[in-house]
Amino acid sequence: MGQVFLDGEFSEHHWWNRFDDIGDVDLTVEQFSPEHEIREVNVITNEMYSEMKTQILPEVRARFEVLNDAVSRVDNVAL
Repeated sequence: MGQVFLDGEFSEHHWWNRFDDIGDVDLTVEQFSPEHEIREVNVITNEMYSEMKTQILPEVRARFEVLNDAVSRVDNVAL
């Protein structure tokens, strides 16, 4: 998970996937311009997510679940 800054001001959170064998995969980074700075704040494992699930906003939790389901169905990620 990261925080996005524009002109030094916090703008929003941003999420991407990290795989042990291929590294970071960010399918939505194009939404940001070169002026945006993305700072990594924390790596959230599946175990951590399970523990903090009830504290996450429902709309964020729903997006995470959709992405997590899609990623878990992929046998081999090819870049």
